[in-house]
Amino acid sequence: MIDTHNSDDLKKIVDEVFELDLLRKTRQREYVDARRVFSHMLLKEGATLSGVGNYLGLNHATVHHYTKRFEWIIKSDLILKEKYELVLTRYKPNPTTPDVYFFSNKQLIEEVLRLREDLNGLNSQKACQCKN
Repeated sequence: MIDTHNSDDLKKIVDEVFELDLLRKTRQREYVDARRVFSHMLLKEGATLSGVGNYLGLNHATVHHYTKRFEWIIKSDLILKEKYELVLTRYKPNPTTPDVYFFSNKQLIEEVLRLREDLNGLNSQKACQCKN
């Protein structure tokens, strides 16, 4: 059995972090990695292999294959580990998690541009003060 509300929330986060559609039928590496992360997290919450497989449109054996070496793969693939940790932080935030973890890519770009403008303004002020 699988709680579809949690699954839908987690799917949305995985889709955003990996920048893809988790349910797309493909064997491309980034999609498989996203499904690995999704499956691993739901199984840790008590979902069944069949439940996760049904949600993803996969056989339970495929889900088992995704997760049986997950811990080893995550240690050797630093990019996947970084994405997994970001998904984990966004899915199960703690009270000290900064709100920037919940920004969309567009919001992050806008924030970076705003901060650059602020920095340029401060640098201009500093240059003017040095001249006086």
